Amino acid sequence: MVVTLPPLLESWVNQKVSSGMYGDVGEVIREAVRRMAVSEGVGPNSPSPMPATRTVPPLDTRTTTPPQKNMKSRRFDEADREVVVHAVGKHCGVSLQRSGHRKIALRDGKGRIYWVLGGYGDWHGIPVDLIDGTSAESAREGVFVLAKRMDASIRIFHARLSDLLGNVETFGKTELDDQRQFDLEWSSGLPTIKQCPSVKFSDVGEVPAPTAHKPR
Repeated sequence: MVVTLPPLLESWVNQKVSSGMYGDVGEVIREAVRRMAVSEGVGPNSPSPMPATRTVPPLDTRTTTPPQKNMKSRRFDEADREVVVHAVGKHCGVSLQRSGHRKIALRDGKGRIYWVLGGYGDWHGIPVDLIDGTSAESAREGVFVLAKRMDASIRIFHARLSDLLGNVETFGKTELDDQRQFDLEWSSGLPTIKQCPSVKFSDVGEVPAPTAHKPR
């Protein structure tokens, strides 16, 4: 199966992958199709059984137009994430390992939860399934990490995960209702979440970026 997307939707899908919420393009498309199936009364999360279908080859998620160069050059990628995870682990004196299928979710040796979001811009999104799967009790000692990518460095901040989850209902929703969105504002060098300014961030520090993007 070959999926062809118009440029606007392709850009949207690539943004989902760049955010770190999904591992690849196929994961975004599968999630979108699953939600559509559920909304129409079919699928594993619906009371109605999924009708029998013929077996089809694995999904080919290649698109007919190349990714936008501008967006790709400004992507917070896995190399950036590794730098941030290492810096946070060193700052907190722990070793962090990925927890579950979401790249942004990690745990330390004691089971404490860390959510790591990063990007160039001041808009971020958190997957709904990650929010729903995190209890208030497990978030109590959790850490929310926010990384601001710049051309040659990454600034890192952290806050209490419980404070974030306690205010998540104030966040906006995406069209597919698959994530909660928030915007950042800046004051005295520290970020503030526009939708819930009560979440207080501390400055972890600034680290060199793995690769510096040269201005075009």
